[in-house]
Order: sequence, then structure tokens, then C-alpha cells
Amino acid sequence: MRKYLIFIIIAVIIASLLFIKSLFFPSQDQNVQAKGGPGQGNKSALPVDLLILKSERASGNIQSTGSVLPNEKVDLAPEASGKVIGIYFKEGSYVKAGQLLIKLNDADLKAQLNKAQVGLKLAKDKAARQEKLLAIQGTSKEDFDIAQNEVLSLQSDISYYQTLIAKTEIRAPFSGIIGFRSIATGSYVSPSTLVATLQQLDPIKIEFTAPEKYLNNFRPGQSFTFNSETSKKQLTGTVQTIDPQIDLNTRSVIIRGIAKNTEKLLPGNFVRVDVNIADNSKVIRVPSSSVVPILKGQKVYLYKNGKAVEQEIEISGRDDKYVQVDRGLKAGDSLIVTGIIMLKQDMEVKPAKIL
Repeated sequence: MRKYLIFIIIAVIIASLLFIKSLFFPSQDQNVQAKGGPGQGNKSALPVDLLILKSERASGNIQSTGSVLPNEKVDLAPEASGKVIGIYFKEGSYVKAGQLLIKLNDADLKAQLNKAQVGLKLAKDKAARQEKLLAIQGTSKEDFDIAQNEVLSLQSDISYYQTLIAKTEIRAPFSGIIGFRSIATGSYVSPSTLVATLQQLDPIKIEFTAPEKYLNNFRPGQSFTFNSETSKKQLTGTVQTIDPQIDLNTRSVIIRGIAKNTEKLLPGNFVRVDVNIADNSKVIRVPSSSVVPILKGQKVYLYKNGKAVEQEIEISGRDDKYVQVDRGLKAGDSLIVTGIIMLKQDMEVKPAKIL
């Protein structure tokens, strides 16, 4: 009796296991039947929304990103070696063109200059006497020339020492804001020593890029607008210089403009630039959310014959919701706009909605 009971328990366990397997781990034949069998369509295909692309007139504006640059910038360094005896500026302060910033020890040069100046006075007196004597035939022309040459030689020495003394001073080459100093009073410096950086921050330069196809739409003197993260106020600048070469990697051109620094922007500030180019060409615009960044650009997924197909694109501009595509797409293409994260090349998809 006990043996029969054990046999019944084992049979119940085996039957339970088979039921669980059929319920949670169906066979391939069961999968095919659950999907409706071959020839009845793949119900496991990912449902996606499609956007039928249309060509439209290019926007009169293009958007770009750029950076703020100082109008002028210079790394200050001494022309001569010596010990610093005076620092005449405060870090981060405004200095005027020609203002004395740093003074090096010039005691030995001043001594040499004083000596030359005293010698020049004596040489001039001697030359004056020789001139009077020559007038009455009291001296030779040769002695007079020697006296004159001595005057000229001492004058040259004085100019030389004055030049050396001037090199012991660092003066501001233009008006601007001076940064942190890297020296202190008593420091020994040389021409390779960086003392501080001076930048002219009003006006400022705005550097941004534009696709090469729009190169002919830019010209010096053309106005543009921009704003930064630190100030949402829309500012106006003027195109100043267009780089005479195209970047081989991005196929874009660098443009520099100039603008008044009314919002106290600093070099390195990120800016968004908006330029009116008045272009009437036809372009394709797609939602930004459908674009996938890749190593060498961007790509989108198109719907072709029931599958998702990767397509690399080149974009020229963007706004908050759309990007403007220059190459890679054409009117009539079916762009997949949902489920982008789950898509792979040649993955089976099915239209859920056509926009």
C-alpha cells in the first residue's frame, strides 16, 4: 500500500513539472502556433510610428553654437632678466594702455646712464672749444672730428642704456583686465617667465561654425544675434572675419564676429548663435528625437520592406525640436520616430501609426 502511495506522489510531481514546462517554456512549435503559424505575419515585430518625409523651404535662419573670445589677449613677460622690485597692479583689475605693471631692478643700468650723461656734457664742452680753435686755425680738423665723434658715441651709449632700462619695465600694451600674477616682489624673472595675462573684454569676439554650403551666405559686416547660459538676453554682433579654409573633418567654416560686451561675458562662455542667411533651398527637417549620434556623425532609422534600416545623415542646423538634414534623406522616405533605443539594423518592425 505504501509503495502505491509513493508511486502516485511521484506521478503527480512529474505531471506538475510537465504542466509548468508547457506553460512557461513552450516549444518552438508552440511558439509558431501562438504566433499564428508561418505565413500569417510576424506578430512579434516591434510596432513603430512612421513619419513620411517632405522637402520644405530652408529656414531663413541657421542656428549654431560658439564661444566667447577676448578681443585682444597677451601673455605678459619681461624682455630682460632681473629681480622684481615693484608690482603696480591688482589681480583682476582694469589697467590702461601704457600703465606700468612690473618694475625690475635697474640700479646698475642707471649708474651707467649717469656716467654716460656726465661724459656727454664734458665731450660737448670739449667739442665746442675745438670748434672755436678751428675757426682761428688753433687746432687741426682731425682733433675737431675726434671731439665730435666722442659726442656722438656718448649719445649712442645713452640711448642704449635708456633702452635697457625700458626693458626692465612691463607696461600694458592695451587697456583691459589683467588676470592672476605668477610672481611676487623679490622674484627673479627672465624672458621665459609668464607674469600675467591681459585680456581686452570689451568688445568681445564670438567664434562659431557654419556648414560649407552656407559659406556664400556670410559676409563681413553681416549682423547676427546670440545669447549665453549666463545671460538669456539676446545680444547682437557683426561678422568680422571668415576663415579662408574649410575644416576637413566637419566640412564647416569658422566665422568670427565682434560685439559689445554689455552683459560682462567672459572668454570661454558658451553661446548660441542665430544668423539670418536668406536661403531659398529645399531641405528635409526631422525630429531631433529620431536622430542617433554615432562615432562620425548621426544616423536615423528608415522603414523599408518591414525592417528598420540605418541611414547616416549630415545635419546643418537645429532648433528645440527639429534638425535640418543636408544629406542622407529624401522626400518620401519613411522615418521611424518611436522605439529608437530598441532598434537595430534589419530588425523587423511594423507600422503602428503614420504621421
